[in-house]
Amino acid sequence: MRYQGSKRFFLDTLDTLYTLRVSISKRQKFISLSFLLTFFLWFLPPALPAFVALSISLGLTFLVTLYALDFDLRFPEHLIFPIYPMLLAIAVLLHRPETSQFSFLLIFYTLAILFTFYLLFLTLNILNIATVRTVPLKKAALSTLYFVGLIIGFFNIKGVLQLHPSNFSFFIFHFSLNVALTLPLIYSIQIKPSPIEEEISPKPKILVPEILVLGLLSSEIALVASFLKTSPISLATFLAGILFLLISITQHIIKKTLTKKIIWEHAAVGVSLIGVLIISSFSYFSP
Repeated sequence: MRYQGSKRFFLDTLDTLYTLRVSISKRQKFISLSFLLTFFLWFLPPALPAFVALSISLGLTFLVTLYALDFDLRFPEHLIFPIYPMLLAIAVLLHRPETSQFSFLLIFYTLAILFTFYLLFLTLNILNIATVRTVPLKKAALSTLYFVGLIIGFFNIKGVLQLHPSNFSFFIFHFSLNVALTLPLIYSIQIKPSPIEEEISPKPKILVPEILVLGLLSSEIALVASFLKTSPISLATFLAGILFLLISITQHIIKKTLTKKIIWEHAAVGVSLIGVLIISSFSYFSP
């Protein structure tokens, strides 16, 4: 009798979850999952060892992202699409404020993380649909992914710099972060719907050499820049900006749209970033 009762409860639970799955809209689902992740990351017990907290957070974020997309992903998209939400989870853990005291800053942080998770789920859903059919919002989704990636890169770099790592440790971290940030963007710009309706679209290529070269080049710049005595905010701004500048150039090369005008525009932004970094390193020691 006890076994039959447990079996009935399990079946009723599955039936309730399925009914909820089909009864709520995508936007409601994304909002609910964004609330779940944000408050889980915010109120994770501080006493947990860092490795345990990181493992639990990344595992939950991975599963929640797949659930948000209805597990309707092909290989290797089910490994690539959750990368940005997982990097956002790491950034949140690196910048968790004191949640025991209520403040307007805590409200702002919470709303910002909520919105970013929601924006990521919405963007990844559009890109996932774009693998099946033509989506007018694909270009906007790619721009959003690029912008959110820039923010995620900044906060991850800033958070690690505040831990005062050694130059070698920072180089390894920066290289790993660069590869993780570059892979979804390089993959997503190649997504195209199938030319024949109801057929599976061709898989984008994972351009491993290009991704590794980008990561290595950006990390070498980071290693040189880390010798400058400047604030973590200034250095993180410079490194995140340089990385996405290189990613943008690579995207133009892949799409065969790179022109002299685009090269000069990117060079001007790069020089500006270097100038800001140098100025901030001098002002860092000014009384």
